[in-house]
Amino acid sequence: MSKRLHLTFVLALILCLSLTACGSDNDLASPDEVAKGNELVTDMAFLDGMWSNDGLSMLYFNSDGGYYVYHSTYGPTGRGEFTDETGKPMINYGGFLYDFYLRDDGVLLPNQNGEGGDTPDIDHHTFRRDNEAEICLWELDNYDGMWQNAAGETIVIDASLSEYTACSSKYSSSGTIGDEEQGRGLYLYDDGSRAYICPSADGNSFTISSGFAGRYSEDGHFDGVFYRDGDIEAYTDLSNAEFYYDFWQWYFDGVNDYCLGDDYEVREDGLAYHVKDGKVYPAGWIPEERYDPADDWGEQFAADKILVLTGGVLPFTNIQNLSSDNNPDGTYYYEDVTEDGLIVVNIAEQSCFEPDVQDMEDYLTACVLSLSDADTYELLSAEENEEYSENLSYPVYIVKYTAGDGEDTRRWIVFATDTDNYTYLYGFCEAPDAAEDMDETYQSIFAQLYLSDEG
Repeated sequence: MSKRLHLTFVLALILCLSLTACGSDNDLASPDEVAKGNELVTDMAFLDGMWSNDGLSMLYFNSDGGYYVYHSTYGPTGRGEFTDETGKPMINYGGFLYDFYLRDDGVLLPNQNGEGGDTPDIDHHTFRRDNEAEICLWELDNYDGMWQNAAGETIVIDASLSEYTACSSKYSSSGTIGDEEQGRGLYLYDDGSRAYICPSADGNSFTISSGFAGRYSEDGHFDGVFYRDGDIEAYTDLSNAEFYYDFWQWYFDGVNDYCLGDDYEVREDGLAYHVKDGKVYPAGWIPEERYDPADDWGEQFAADKILVLTGGVLPFTNIQNLSSDNNPDGTYYYEDVTEDGLIVVNIAEQSCFEPDVQDMEDYLTACVLSLSDADTYELLSAEENEEYSENLSYPVYIVKYTAGDGEDTRRWIVFATDTDNYTYLYGFCEAPDAAEDMDETYQSIFAQLYLSDEG
C-alpha cells in the first residue's frame, strides 16, 4: 500500500513546500561510505529546500532563516539551528552536530560529528531532493485543549503556560512542555523523561513517542492516537480505516497515517495491538464492526457512551445540585444536597480493579472510603447484597463508615459495584445523629437502582 502522507508545514506562517519522493527508508549509507569518495557540502544555500527519504523522513533547510526542520519517519518533527560558522553547513540535531556529503548520484548523506548517547540519529540516512513531500510542524498553540485516545486516556494542554495534565484509569501525571530547538520538536516532560508529540497531517490528532516508534510506554499507557476533544467522528473516516505494513506497522484512520513501529501485530479482524503482561493494548480507533466481541477493549470502546446508574425519584424536597461533571469518556460525577444537608452522590469512573491481585470487596471498599477527604475514618460494615447483585448482574456491596472527628463527623452509606470496565458509587453522607432513621429509606432507593443506556 502506498503512503497517504500529506503533511502541512506550519510555523508563524503556513509554508507549502514541494518535493519528489524516491529511495527507501532502508537505504542507509555505511559510516565509511559517507566520506569516502563523496563531496563535502560547503555551500549552505545549496541545501535550501526539501530533501526526503521516500517521503518518510524529511529534511527542510532555510539558509536565510538559519533553521532546518526534520520529520522522523515515526512522527517526531521539529526545527533546529542551521549554520555555516565552521566553513561548512551544519545542523544541531538531538544534541549532535551534522555536516553533509553529496554522492555522485545526487544523494545527500548526513554525517554525525561525535558518538555516544542513545539519541535517535539521522546519521547515514540517504536523502534526495523531493518536489512533493511536505512537513507538518504545528506550534504549541495548536495543541491547546483536551485530547483523548481509544482507551479513554486524556491529555489536557495549556499552551499559555506550556503545561499539561495526563490521566488514565491507572496513571496520572502533569508537567511542562518544551522544545530544545534541536530538530525533535515539542515534548511532554514526564518525571525526568521526554515524550515527543508526533502530529498528524491536519493537526487534529497525534501520537506520542518516548523511546519507541509510535509508542509512549512498554505497558501500553498513552499509546495509540489522541484526537482533539476526543471527537473521533469529526477527524476520521472510519469506513476506510485500516492497518498496513510498510517496513513498520502503520495505522490509517481514513484521513491520516500514523507509524506504530515494529512492536504491533494485526489480527484477522483488523485490530492492531501489542501485548504486555497478557493484556492487549489497541493501537487506535477502528470501525465498530471490526471489534472482537470477546475482546474487553473492543467491547468497551465500541460503545458511544457508558451505562448510567439510575433509579426512581428521590424522596427528598428542595434538592440542589452542587456538581454535575460529564467527562468525554462517558464517566461522570453528580453531587446534590437537600435542605437538611444530606449529600447525595452518583459517580461512574474507569475501573482500576485487577482480579489477579485484588479482592472485589477490598477494592470497592477502598473506592468508597476515598469519597471522604477526612484524615480519620471508621469502617462500620462492607457486605455484598445478593438481591442488588442479582438486579444488576454484577456484585453489589453496601459499605458504611464514619469519617472525621467531633462535630465534623459524617456517616456514609454507599452502594458500590464494578462492571469490569467501570466502577459505580451511589451514596449518602450526613451527620451521624440524622442517619439513625434513614437506613430503610436508603435501602429502598438502592433496591430501585439499575444500569441504563439512556442517561
